[in-house]
Amino acid sequence: MTKDTPDGEGLSAVRVLEIANNHFDRALDELDKNLTKMDLAEKAGAVDLAKAIQDTRKATQILFEERVKVDQFRKKTTGVAYDYAIDLGAARDEIGRRLACLRATRDPEPVSE
Repeated sequence: MTKDTPDGEGLSAVRVLEIANNHFDRALDELDKNLTKMDLAEKAGAVDLAKAIQDTRKATQILFEERVKVDQFRKKTTGVAYDYAIDLGAARDEIGRRLACLRATRDPEPVSE
């Protein structure tokens, strides 16, 4: 899956998810810094800081929810289920190997007459 851009170049879904994760990390760092500053200001007696802290905490919660959605999308697009991906090529090779073993152990000559 690619996302078309005006210049004709496309971004793969994996690259878009990497970019989103980087943005989430940066946003969480900034929100954490702001909360720390607001907590210190609130202890110093600043006015109307409780609302700002509450809004920042809500933004953090929304960010976590969006990160979960992006992670679910990543798993869906990459074929990951239950935190692991099924390697169909390896499964096909294993089936072929087992069939070859069965063929090799089969009696090459039919029952004598």
